[in-house]
Amino acid sequence: VTSAAGVDHFPEYVSDSMFNTDPSFDYGAFATLKGQVVKGYEVSSFYHVFPDPGIYVFRDAGDIAKETVVGVVSPVVDCPRAFLTNPIQPLSAALLRSFPDSEEDA
Repeated sequence: VTSAAGVDHFPEYVSDSMFNTDPSFDYGAFATLKGQVVKGYEVSSFYHVFPDPGIYVFRDAGDIAKETVVGVVSPVVDCPRAFLTNPIQPLSAALLRSFPDSEEDA
């Protein structure tokens, strides 16, 4: 969470992204964060634990052209092979398809 030149930068969940795979994701913590920043509260850090596997899309509230896609896998399956060498990967359809949909897909 940062502020530069009067612009606040914090993660916003993109609820209407077609890449999201968990329709029941509770993004209330992100809405609360936005509310705190808008009210002028000083927020120096923020973290979120994703309890369910899935693909989740976020954008920078201060620059909506900047997006981050978070992929979460079940603890009993392996991450896609691309992440063995680097945990940060450019977005591609092939990368999204490489995430297992369930433990059975692993």
